[in-house]
Amino acid sequence: MNTAEPEATSIHDISLQLANLRAHWLAWGGSDSIHEDLIVYRSGLQHGLLNGVLRLSGRSVREAAADAERQLANLPWRWWVGPDSDAGVAEALRERGYSPQRQHANHGSPTRPVV
Repeated sequence: MNTAEPEATSIHDISLQLANLRAHWLAWGGSDSIHEDLIVYRSGLQHGLLNGVLRLSGRSVREAAADAERQLANLPWRWWVGPDSDAGVAEALRERGYSPQRQHANHGSPTRPVV
């Protein structure tokens, strides 16, 4: 197989799985690349799962949150924090007033984005 994309050799290589996940959500629109420091996806639909942030790496949470809030204004959205985000992102978001939300919770419009 001749491809420019890296080939997975182990199910335990989570970096390729996360890159695939980012590519899936970016099909809705948003960031130009799965490799940007702040990955934002935006469908424009009024559903909290269909708009959000997938990764923050190499940028301050304060600056990135302001950028995400601007890009996703007037939409319900969430901030997914996973192993490909910088350490401490979830804690910094909670300090800014973002609230954690458990899986399977109501996916309506939160008053603040959820982590």
